Amino acid sequence: MATVIKPTSEAKKVAINMGINRAAKLLQESIGGIAVDGIIGNQTLSNATKTSIYKYALYRLAFYNK
Repeated sequence: MATVIKPTSEAKKVAINMGINRAAKLLQESIGGIAVDGIIGNQTLSNATKTSIYKYALYRLAFYNK
C-alpha cells in the first residue's frame, strides 16, 4: 500500500523552511478558487483535498525559480 502524503503535512515542512505565511499561500494557490491570504483557516482546510502533493510541489518549485 502506498503512503499518502497530504498537502497540509507538506505545508508544515515548507513552513519551517519558508515561513508559515509563504507555506499557506503556496497551499492556497495550489488549491485554487479560494483567497490567497496566507492564513490557514476553515476555508483552506476544507478545500485542501482539492489539490495534490504534486501540484503543491510545482507551486513551491515555481516560487524558488522566480
